[in-house]
Amino acid sequence: MAAAYLEDPYSIRDKYIVDDSYNRYKFDYMAMQKYDLSINALPETSIIINRPTSFYEKHKMLVNVSLITFFLLIIYVVILRLQIASQTIKNY
Repeated sequence: MAAAYLEDPYSIRDKYIVDDSYNRYKFDYMAMQKYDLSINALPETSIIINRPTSFYEKHKMLVNVSLITFFLLIIYVVILRLQIASQTIKNY
């Protein structure tokens, strides 16, 4: 292997796969708050531990069902308004 490297050092580099997945940085949310560090300044692959969960993360299903119900009710009201408008036009 050493002889092959001395002959052509680039051929050995091409054979090995460099995997950076084990280089995941972990940051403590409480320590970041203590030292006033921004989450946006961290690398994208970093992991933040002890982060408080948001309301949406806690109640994702409830929020989604509520939004869908709200939009369906708005569509229902619009359809009823259109029916009332068409009936009033027929009556005149």
